[in-house]
Amino acid sequence: MALGVVCFGMLTVLGLLPVGLSILSGAATQTGEAHISKTMSTEVQQISLSEIATLPQKTYYYDRSGTQVATSGDAYFSASFAVNAPTLPGVPGDYATIAKTVVVTLHYPQNIAVASQKTTVFSLLAAQQSGN
Repeated sequence: MALGVVCFGMLTVLGLLPVGLSILSGAATQTGEAHISKTMSTEVQQISLSEIATLPQKTYYYDRSGTQVATSGDAYFSASFAVNAPTLPGVPGDYATIAKTVVVTLHYPQNIAVASQKTTVFSLLAAQQSGN
């Protein structure tokens, strides 16, 4: 009888192991995405609007933890950019010369076919600092 109870308990634990590992993997990916988002937000705040305009010509690569790496071979994430004039509903005027919307698109994982990759998109607003 005791052996049956122990076997039942072990089967339950072993059955839940794949679910736990899947959740752990998803949490690691979300942590990497959050780190990249924070890093990109900080970087966009520190560069000029003219430098922001060159972002679509660049692709950045990051490892699974969200740390930037030099080559795509070491990367889990790749980040591409689109820069647009901001739209401010209800506010008249052209803000393209003093502000930009940066749309960051993360593709992951890098080691599989592009059609199978997942995508995360987030936007940042960059504005010219006063006096510049």
